[in-house]
Amino acid sequence: MADENELRRRIIESNYGRDGGWVVEYDGQPVAILTEPKFLDMFWYTYKIDVVIQDPRIREDLLTIPSFWDRPAIVWRSRLFGLVAPNAFVSGDGIRTLPFTADGGHIIVRALYLTPPPEMRAWYMRLLDWFTGDQPLHAAVLAWWSQRRNRRE
Repeated sequence: MADENELRRRIIESNYGRDGGWVVEYDGQPVAILTEPKFLDMFWYTYKIDVVIQDPRIREDLLTIPSFWDRPAIVWRSRLFGLVAPNAFVSGDGIRTLPFTADGGHIIVRALYLTPPPEMRAWYMRLLDWFTGDQPLHAAVLAWWSQRRNRRE
């Protein structure tokens, strides 16, 4: 349990894995390293992209073919934890638009973050249930706020 709590703490402190950067893998081999995350817009981040693959065909596809980034063989792996962000996807339509910023040195990605393992979330849900009882969280907060407000009046 202590190891799970430590992992949870480290994931949160690393901005859910973002601060440590990512390795983009294609068919099991690293093709790019993503570093320097910057918040762009609601749920979107930009990352500096360093292409590390030596295969010229894959290198060219990665930089010139928008649909390359939609392939199921793409894996987004945390450099700090070795865990995978399963829901990440790049901007663009995957057909005509490349997911890069105007300078070409950064890639735009959404949902590129780690979530705590299910065992940890189960602990959090138990704590939440203890605080809120059978009520949904928003109902409990509204009830608390109403009571607090009525006391001031």
